[in-house]
Amino acid sequence: MNRLGRTRAGFTLIELLVVIAIVALLIALLLPAVQQAREAARRSSCKNNVKQVGLALLNYHDIHRVFPPGTFAGTHHANMPQGSVVDGWRSDSWLPHVLPFIEQQNLYDVIAADTNGFTTKRSWQWDGRQTSIPSLICPSDPGGSKPYMKQDLTWAGNYVVCAGDDHFRSGPNGNGTSLDGMFYSLSSTRLAAVTDGTSNTAMVSEVVVSEDTPDEWDFRGSYFYSNQGTCLFSTLLPPNDQTGDRHYYCRRSTLAPCLYDYAEPTAFALADPVVTPRSAHTGGVHVGLADGSVRFLSDNVNPITFRRLGHKSDGEVLAGF
Repeated sequence: MNRLGRTRAGFTLIELLVVIAIVALLIALLLPAVQQAREAARRSSCKNNVKQVGLALLNYHDIHRVFPPGTFAGTHHANMPQGSVVDGWRSDSWLPHVLPFIEQQNLYDVIAADTNGFTTKRSWQWDGRQTSIPSLICPSDPGGSKPYMKQDLTWAGNYVVCAGDDHFRSGPNGNGTSLDGMFYSLSSTRLAAVTDGTSNTAMVSEVVVSEDTPDEWDFRGSYFYSNQGTCLFSTLLPPNDQTGDRHYYCRRSTLAPCLYDYAEPTAFALADPVVTPRSAHTGGVHVGLADGSVRFLSDNVNPITFRRLGHKSDGEVLAGF
């Protein structure tokens, strides 16, 4: 009788399945929240990176009374003497000049041996060019950790500076040395030239780094191989616009479309390149203004307002952005 009266402890199969279903439901409800929290943290980190680049440029200006050149890229201006000092710098960008202001003095000292000595060694041959800098990589960009490209020439980062609101026209009849933004080929912009106001002028923004393939490579975001302004962006089109970038050194990808077709290498070669700000964040990009502040601008920002934001001295009054 005692044996028959005992009850068996434990779950039945149905009870176990119910518990598993409840746990799975809770995980399904919590996972999006966890992912959103992680992306919020990554976005905050990216915003801080943009701010640090902006402050570095402003600190450089405080010391030198002028911003560094956007690029020395030879395809943006005529009469680049082969083998000259300028030719040696011809694919350099603004980045090496501000390294001491982003806590990269040691890297700057390594690179200085190839710059202060007025060497004719090309910038993609400089020592230290393959050293990636974590503060120049957006943690949300899946391709942001790409170390180098094209046979280990250099590496790419996610933050570039504003050349204005137009294409980067190249060649002797182009506007590569006279764009309306703060940075372009051989630029020497002073804050006094930003007559539209530093809080109304774009200075820094994001680009998406695209993976290379065995037959194609993408130089958008490259700091030591900046031909055609790979270290620059334009406000010609709104953020994350699906119109492909027009650039000889880019390849098609989902996050960073490109109009260039490697099957037809003459179609877009050196023809009015333009790079649009893009990010891996949902809904917009971070833009650092010339006053050192950072704004997250929506993909739906007024296109005219966004375009004027890239011009440093057009005299136009901006609507809210």
